[in-house]
Amino acid sequence: MVDNFTDFDMTEDEAIELCGDHGMSAEEANKKVKAGIDDLTPWTMTPGSGQDRWDHCLETIRNVHGEKAVTKLLKVIEA
Repeated sequence: MVDNFTDFDMTEDEAIELCGDHGMSAEEANKKVKAGIDDLTPWTMTPGSGQDRWDHCLETIRNVHGEKAVTKLLKVIEA
């Protein structure tokens, strides 16, 4: 498990393909990508605020890799 972003700026189809490349079935990949688009909170699958899933991801990165990793990620995304 990486616990960080490895790919950026993907289309929905590219994200589904990437999930498939990691061993998910087409159904699982579609469900995972749709959950991200719909901002469903991981594990509970309840609707988020539109920002919740992103904040959760950043918190995971912060806990696993530290604040420097979050700062670096945000710089990459802003570029």
